[in-house]
Amino acid sequence: MSVPHGWDTVTVTRAPVVNDRGTGVRDWANATVTTVAGCNVQPSSTSREFGDRVLQTRDAWTLFAPASCGIEAGDRIGFDGRQFEVDGQPQPHRSPTGRIDHVTCQLVEWRG
Repeated sequence: MSVPHGWDTVTVTRAPVVNDRGTGVRDWANATVTTVAGCNVQPSSTSREFGDRVLQTRDAWTLFAPASCGIEAGDRIGFDGRQFEVDGQPQPHRSPTGRIDHVTCQLVEWRG
């Protein structure tokens, strides 16, 4: 049995991929939401960028979740009233004893 990495609870929103004119796109109108407890969510970086004459802010966070969380690339993570996107693939970390197995996910939120 693994130990929790924290006291945070997050929501995981997953949308099915549908075919839109030959391209796979997420159907957020038909997304499912699950809850994952035993997490730890920490800020990792922030940046500001000018793109197309618009100022954008990018906040990056790291999610430490139980190994059984089932989070996938493309999911959205809700935490503390904010909505993040999973940036890249979740990374499993295995411990020799199994007690501290966990998954880390890089999260990103764009504003502006």
